[in-house]
Amino acid sequence: MVEKTKRTEDEKLSSALIDVELGGKTYQVKPLVIKESRAWRQEAGTFQASIVKFASVSSENAEEFEAALKELLVGRIDQIIDLFFKYAKDLDRNEIEMTATDAEIAAAFEKVVAVAFPFG
Repeated sequence: MVEKTKRTEDEKLSSALIDVELGGKTYQVKPLVIKESRAWRQEAGTFQASIVKFASVSSENAEEFEAALKELLVGRIDQIIDLFFKYAKDLDRNEIEMTATDAEIAAAFEKVVAVAFPFG
């Protein structure tokens, strides 16, 4: 007879599904395994680093400021959505995009980032 060992809290957390609310429904996202998570973190890190350039945009140059604002508010939102679905690869993206809001995706993305970057 094989003796069952109890799982520690850390073990439970590391394999826990991530509950996200999208389109008024709760979905569960399975955490990526180390190899997949590493690749995802690289892409997410590159995305996050690309946002830093917006901190140096000055409102003194109206054209530059407007272009940067448009890129940040339009293009970067789509990148967040893409990154979320790359992590939550088992979810039906088409179905969710027909019912979910941008605010729900942003909240779901934050939950995924918290799991993917456990050290802060």
